[in-house]
Parts: sequence; C-alpha cells; structure tokens
Amino acid sequence: GPEADPIRLSTGDLRSCGEAMPKQSAKTKAASGELHGVHEALDRVQAIAEFQLDGTILNANENFLRIFGYELEEVAGKHHRIFCDPEYTRTPEYADLWRKLGRGEFLAGEFKRLAKGGRDVFLQASYNPVMDEDGNPVRIVKFATDTTAAQLKNAEYEGMVRAIDRAQAIIEFELDGTVITANENFLNIFGYSLPEVVGKHHRIFCDPDYAASAAYRDLWQQLGRGDYASGEFTRLAKDGTEVWLQASYNPIFDL
Repeated sequence: GPEADPIRLSTGDLRSCGEAMPKQSAKTKAASGELHGVHEALDRVQAIAEFQLDGTILNANENFLRIFGYELEEVAGKHHRIFCDPEYTRTPEYADLWRKLGRGEFLAGEFKRLAKGGRDVFLQASYNPVMDEDGNPVRIVKFATDTTAAQLKNAEYEGMVRAIDRAQAIIEFELDGTVITANENFLNIFGYSLPEVVGKHHRIFCDPDYAASAAYRDLWQQLGRGDYASGEFTRLAKDGTEVWLQASYNPIFDL
C-alpha cells in the first residue's frame, strides 16, 4: 500500500513546546511555595498533630509537644488516647469520635485533655480529615490553641461568683430595670418564686409613690449610663412588708 507521510516537527514547534513546559512548571512551583509558606505560618502559631485514621500519632510540631510536655519520640506511633482521661477513652463518645473522623467528618470545639504526668490541658481545636484525589480520607490533622490559662481563670471567677451567690442576695436586670434572674437568697427575702419576678420591672419591689417619682427615674438613667449606685434602700416584699437592704447596683460592661 501507499507509504505513510513522515512525521515532521519544525523548529518552531520545538520552541513552542520548550516555552510552554517551563511556564507550567513555574506555576506549580509557585503554588507549592505558597502552600509551604502557609504551613510554616500555621506551624509557628498553632499546635499541630497528624494522626492515622485510627488515631495513631504520625507527627506533632513543637507547639503541640510543648503544651503536652512530651518529646516526639514519646508520642509517635502511640494512640491519641494517651492525651485523654482513661475513663473517657472507654466511652462510646470517644469511639464515635474516631469513627466520624474516619468517615471524613470535620470536628471542632473545646476539649479537655491530659498532658504528661496527668496535668489538665484545655484546647480550642479542630480535627481535619485530609482527602486523597478520590475524596477518601487518608489522615487527620489537628490544629489546636492552648486555652488552659483562660479556663483556669474562668474557673476562678466562677468560684468567686458561687461564693458570692451563697452569701449575698443577688438579682440581675436589663438596663431598663426588667428582671433577668434572681438567686435563692434574694427570692427568700422578698417571698417570691423566680417565675413571679422574671420579666417584671424592678418597681414591683418598690412603694408605688417612689416608683412614680423623678428620683426613681434618675436611678435607672444613672445605671443605664454605667454609673454605680449603693446605699441603704427600703423595698417591699410580696406581702407588702418593708424590707431594708444595704445594697449596690453594679453595671456590667461589654468589651
């Protein structure tokens, strides 16, 4: 049969191929460099650990190891449960955590963990499944921030509030004087149950003539501006009897 035409490639074709390939390589290199830069930035500010889908530890950065007091050799190859209370690791919730992550589900929240030696650690963290090209999870990356100091400070504040609550009559109001809540000490003094006062105005504890006065309006205007008020006050219980209080009204401020 007839011979096939020979394949011809001109120098122009070679030049165009030679120019196109470096451009593609340069873009790939730039994208790789950007990803590397992002990883370095995260590594500086975040505690990062990598796990197999079953929870086995693959790697952890210095921030993560510092929080927990371990060296990398002490955790690599171990299971995530070394950071947890043993009782928690035996719960259905813990098993379900790794089942969900193994299915590729994302998880974020605040978690209580244990550092080396049993010290409590609190983390604001996310567990992030990493997918392959087919969309299947291949490993888990955890990003975390240590919130232990803030948690301990909150626990201290909560302890103070509980101590005050045991010893003092306390009631909370909206800025216009509407009752938000009241503790047992306050309710016992005035003879009300909580549902009887929530949503009502402070004036239910006052003589009607005083509640209609300019002085009473000035009190709530003063508090609404953020001014503190304290002194001895005459109020009325549910049955109309007079109650004398040494009290303070304390505005609570936002950020």
